[in-house]
Amino acid sequence: MPLDEMTMTPNYIFQLSRVELYWLVGSFGITNILILDEAWRGRSIRDYEADLQEGNASLTTRGLIRPSPGFGWQVDRLPAAIVQWMATANSMLRVEHIEKNSVKSNLHIFTSGEQALSIEIENDIAHFVLYKTRTAMKKTLQKWLNIPAKSGKSKDTFSIPQPQTFIPVAWKDPKLAAQILKNNDPSANSKTLIEWAASLKCLVVFSKVQINSEAGGASAQFTLCMDGKSLWGGGVDHQETANHFAMFSTMTLKELDAKINEMA
Repeated sequence: MPLDEMTMTPNYIFQLSRVELYWLVGSFGITNILILDEAWRGRSIRDYEADLQEGNASLTTRGLIRPSPGFGWQVDRLPAAIVQWMATANSMLRVEHIEKNSVKSNLHIFTSGEQALSIEIENDIAHFVLYKTRTAMKKTLQKWLNIPAKSGKSKDTFSIPQPQTFIPVAWKDPKLAAQILKNNDPSANSKTLIEWAASLKCLVVFSKVQINSEAGGASAQFTLCMDGKSLWGGGVDHQETANHFAMFSTMTLKELDAKINEMA
């Protein structure tokens, strides 16, 4: 839902702790905010009840909720709008960034018309950024991913199985990567593919997640790789879907922008 007509800069930053977010979600009777299960899975009922009490106290101290005689609690407009937007969204874009040194980070993006909301969860804190325009969101996403301002082009293409698994394996264990290629495609030029995969600095997985769909899960997925000079985009090769191969070729920033528009 649109964020009402709040006064805010193009990028408005806001934070909620895990316990504060739990309390807000519970106060609105919401059960379908996907990022809660993804980030903080496995909480016991006893822990959850303690979290609610702690969240109530923290929100009260920050002035984000106030007792309202006869109506329970009055919630500040900004956290109320954020929670309701996440709860009513039909889909979200999950962005997983995996570096060669195995450091991983995740970003969740919700869009509504021209506006956008991103959430990054770090330890027990959810960092929210609100954007007046998709353009502002995409510029911030480009910086978050550390995408170079210019990208080189190459005529080479690479077809690899299950890139989210294969590329990290190629970084750590080239012999195992060669065996994976042999098992999936004995005719593949394993040396060339592994050299290319090993040259990559990071792997980014974009997943469009249908929140209210009966099937659930990702309805579309796209993988981006970077080697410092070029961007490589990969989608499933429909002629080899049984083995989950992805065909990678270099792409421009304009092409990446169009892909994000398609999925967000």
